Amino acid sequence: MNDMSDQATKTTTGGPGRWHWTIGRRLTAGFAAALVMMGVIGAVSYSNTVDLVENEKWVEHTHQVLNRLDGVLSTLKDAETGQRGYLITAEESYLGPYTEAKDAVGDLLDETAELTSDNAAQQKNIETLRPLVDAKFAEMQQTVDLRRAEGFEAAAAVVLSDKGKAVMDKIRATLSEMRDAEAGLLTVRAAEAEATASATKNVVLFGTGLAVIALLGVAWFLTRSVTRPVNDLARRLRDISEAATGATAIAQSVQEIATTAHAMVNSIGEVRRASEELAQNSTHLNSLVGRFRV
Repeated sequence: MNDMSDQATKTTTGGPGRWHWTIGRRLTAGFAAALVMMGVIGAVSYSNTVDLVENEKWVEHTHQVLNRLDGVLSTLKDAETGQRGYLITAEESYLGPYTEAKDAVGDLLDETAELTSDNAAQQKNIETLRPLVDAKFAEMQQTVDLRRAEGFEAAAAVVLSDKGKAVMDKIRATLSEMRDAEAGLLTVRAAEAEATASATKNVVLFGTGLAVIALLGVAWFLTRSVTRPVNDLARRLRDISEAATGATAIAQSVQEIATTAHAMVNSIGEVRRASEELAQNSTHLNSLVGRFRV
C-alpha cells in the first residue's frame, strides 16, 4: 500500500527531473496566470480611461476659454452698436447695449484670466488686452459725452479720427492670438484623446486575444500535466491489478495442485494399508496351510 502511495505521489509530481508540483498547485498557477493577464488588461484599460476623462476635461476647459474670448469680442461689438445708435439718434435707449457691455466685459476678462492661470503666454495676452479694452471704452465714452454736450459733429470727428478703430484692431489681433493658442491646444488634446482611445481599443482587442491564446495554452499545459500523471497512475494501477489477478490464478493453481497431491498421498496411504493387510492375510494363510501339511 505504501509503495502505491509513493508511486502516485511521484506520478502526480511528474517524477524526477520535472517540477515537483502537485495537481492543486498547477491548477492554482494556471488560474493565477489568468488573473494576472486579466489584471494587466484591466489596469491598462483603467489607466487609459482615466487619461481619456482627464483629457476630455481639458478639452472642455479649452472650449470654455474660447467661449470667453468670443464673449469679449461680441460684447465690444454690442458696445459699439449702442454707441453708434446713440451718436446717430441721441436717444438714451440706444445706450442699453453699450452700458451692459461695459459691465460684462470686465467679468469675461476675469474669467478668462482664471481659466488660463496655468498658461503664462495667455496671462501676458490678458495683461495686454485689459488696457486696450479700457482705451476702447474710454474712446466710446468720449464720443457719447461729446454727442450730449456738443452735438453730432463733435462726436463724429472723434470717430473719424480712427483712434477707436486702431484700438479695436489691436484688441482683435490680441484675441485672435489667444484663440489660435487655444485652438492649438485643442488640436493637441484632440490628437491625444484619439491616440489614447486607439491605444485602449488595441489593448482591449489584442490584449484580450493574447489572453485567450495564453489561457488556451495554459489550459492545454494544465490538461497535459494533469492527465498524463493520472493516466500513468491508472496504467500502473491496472498493471498492479493484472499482476494481482495473475497471482490469484497462480495461487488457485497451487491450491489445486496441493489438493491433488493431498489426494494422491491419501490414495498412497490406502494402497499401503491394503498391502499390509494383504501381507498379514497372506501370512495368516501360510500359517494355516502349514498346519494342514502337518
